[in-house]
Amino acid sequence: MTTLLFDDCTRNASETEELGYRLSEVILPELCKTGFVFIALNGELGAGKTAFIRGLMRRFNEDIYVHSPSYTILNEYRGCCPDGAEVTVAHFDVWRIHDEDDLFSVGFFDWFPSEIPDNPNAYAGGNSRIVMAVEWGENIEYALPDSLYTVDIEGSGNEPRHIRVFYKDKI
Repeated sequence: MTTLLFDDCTRNASETEELGYRLSEVILPELCKTGFVFIALNGELGAGKTAFIRGLMRRFNEDIYVHSPSYTILNEYRGCCPDGAEVTVAHFDVWRIHDEDDLFSVGFFDWFPSEIPDNPNAYAGGNSRIVMAVEWGENIEYALPDSLYTVDIEGSGNEPRHIRVFYKDKI
């Protein structure tokens, strides 16, 4: 089942960031309850996927510098939830990922708490939480979890962005 959460237009990076912050308010109850949230971001090069994550991350740590993981594939950001629990945002860029072997080699599946029970990165209980935010999620549909948030961004360059945010539950 798919639920549309937002259907908005943004005119600049600041407005795109604000929409990311709004999504952080939506995911917070689930993050506090389950300890894990997955967000797939889809859009052209320069669409504003990283700006969206910058706004989302502001909820957890206003002082952190969020930048594109295009060359590093993964950036990790640490912060706190309003209840004081630690949160790690695992910000992936899978543009150059070609198959499941590539995902394994970059540690993608290590972030899923149910995949590796003793994984030190995974959700360990009430004191730590994980948000996986994956740019170019459409490139790895075969690896997406059953429940996730999807951010579809249309537009790039100096044109406005049409941003739709969905919650998808494949169950």
